[in-house]
Amino acid sequence: MSSFSKFLVTGPQVKLVSGTSQNVEDSKLRPLIQIAQQGIETALGRTLYALIEAAYTADPVTMGGAGMLLFYTEYFTPAIVWRIMADAGIDLAIGHDRNGTFERNGNDYNTTSDRRMSAKTGKAEARADNYLIRMVDYVKALDSADPIRVAYEDTNACEERPSVNRGNILMRRSYWQENHNQ
Repeated sequence: MSSFSKFLVTGPQVKLVSGTSQNVEDSKLRPLIQIAQQGIETALGRTLYALIEAAYTADPVTMGGAGMLLFYTEYFTPAIVWRIMADAGIDLAIGHDRNGTFERNGNDYNTTSDRRMSAKTGKAEARADNYLIRMVDYVKALDSADPIRVAYEDTNACEERPSVNRGNILMRRSYWQENHNQ
């Protein structure tokens, strides 16, 4: 089993969680779902990812129990959805066709500036990182005998997990603070 063998998040789920238009074609979201799932598999480890995939395959409604269902709905799905949205901007705006690359500019649509696109992408990346941090913290806070935590802590020798970045704080005084203290 791997992140490419089964879609654990669907196009309609992506649209619902992110508030994306229902007009976005699921075919454009599929490759983004696979890429996002691959990133989550790397962060969680193959053992836990395989456990989630097995629970989803067995019954996507109950996920085999309340613990796994809570983990899937509150942490796993949003982390994947916001990673998709971080990657989706340019992929949804520009498409490839037999005659080349195109960008939709008609039917009352206005193009978005690179600056606004970058801001939207950055916001989605921050949300994705936030959900990933929350997901890992949730797993680490589970009882040491919980199957989710046991699977998370079971690492394969060839697996390299990225460290979770909790963000950086820039402690710089602004121009206003220096010149307008009164």
